[in-house]
Amino acid sequence: YQRRVHGIFNPETSEKRLVSLAASNAPQVAEYQDMLMRVPSLPMESIDLIGLVTRLRREKWPPLEIIQCEDSSQDLVVRIKELLNKVRLTPQQWNEYVRFSDLRYVRNLVALDEQFSVIILCWHHNQWTPPHDHQGGRHSWFKVISGKLQLKHESGKDIDTFTEDSPVVHEWKSGVHLLGNPSHNECAVSVHVYCPPYKDLTYHDTTGVEKSVPCVFHIDLDEKSSCQFTISASCKFFSNFDSFTQLLDREFQNQQTGLQDRITRLFELVSFNQDEWRSYTVWHEEHFTRILLRSTESYTLVLSCWKPGQYSPPHSHAGSEYWIKILEGSLHEENYMLVDKKLHLVRRGTLSIDTVTYLGVKAVHSCRNTSNEPSYSLHLYTPPYYCCEFYGEDGSIKICRFDKEI
Repeated sequence: YQRRVHGIFNPETSEKRLVSLAASNAPQVAEYQDMLMRVPSLPMESIDLIGLVTRLRREKWPPLEIIQCEDSSQDLVVRIKELLNKVRLTPQQWNEYVRFSDLRYVRNLVALDEQFSVIILCWHHNQWTPPHDHQGGRHSWFKVISGKLQLKHESGKDIDTFTEDSPVVHEWKSGVHLLGNPSHNECAVSVHVYCPPYKDLTYHDTTGVEKSVPCVFHIDLDEKSSCQFTISASCKFFSNFDSFTQLLDREFQNQQTGLQDRITRLFELVSFNQDEWRSYTVWHEEHFTRILLRSTESYTLVLSCWKPGQYSPPHSHAGSEYWIKILEGSLHEENYMLVDKKLHLVRRGTLSIDTVTYLGVKAVHSCRNTSNEPSYSLHLYTPPYYCCEFYGEDGSIKICRFDKEI
């Protein structure tokens, strides 16, 4: 195994640099500690994030067709503006939800249900959204709680500036716009409420073509966190490796039956940003590489990188269940049955991008990158993957044990 804790890459050369990404293990910028020191005590009329989410869940949300009608939704708009105007973050919530990345602005998901979503956005120096709109009559409210933000409209003529002292901003059918931190030396933080919940970003690329991608969220599942993130059985979402391991931790701590189905479903629903997995890349000329992302008492999570022609010979996982998800490229997989110490081919096929495959504890298989392009795959093993058995054509078995101190 190779291990890299932080991936470093140049966003200037990234094709997807316009799409918001919550960087794995997003670093705290130097200004963060100064910002935290300036957090005031909560005024009497203020509410924190817990209070905000609690009151939003008590709100009697009208049907969607009424929400999307301007005249019929004015009462709702006023109520949410009044509520959001009172929001202040406690020092603990700053620690939970405020994190920055040098790469892109960070979306930190606080709460999500069928009616609304609450998101904390953290903006490093001169970070902006791509040109986008909220589509479908979605209402958006936001409040700056630290620093300064600017709202630029598509025409380029209208530029609005908002600070901590500005009232809550409400957007509805505002057209294509950009929001960002214009400062080159100060960070900014804002809290946003969306109704219906904000799950997709519709933006325009550098050629003006409209595209839509799922929003990337950092998901904080700390046990002390006040607002726990939940996944709908049909809701695909973008994440990063750091947040994904938190979701895995929660699934393995769940004592209910059906772990195989729950992990399989999680692998099917989640997508990652190409920049992140490429930033972890370690190549070897002679064989594919494994990069350890996380190892616990319950599982091992590994990123594998395959140059064209590289392969894993027929092997088993020594009693571990196994999931694989193809992140980029493809792999040709062959599955075998072991009879009288000899391998018999059972099936073969190509695993294409986003394919998820599960193998049981007795499975024997091999993988090869038969394409002309590099491939990347995500692998999960439970119990943790410390040993494997390689099978030769002559019936020989070679046991390879990995150092537990990976």
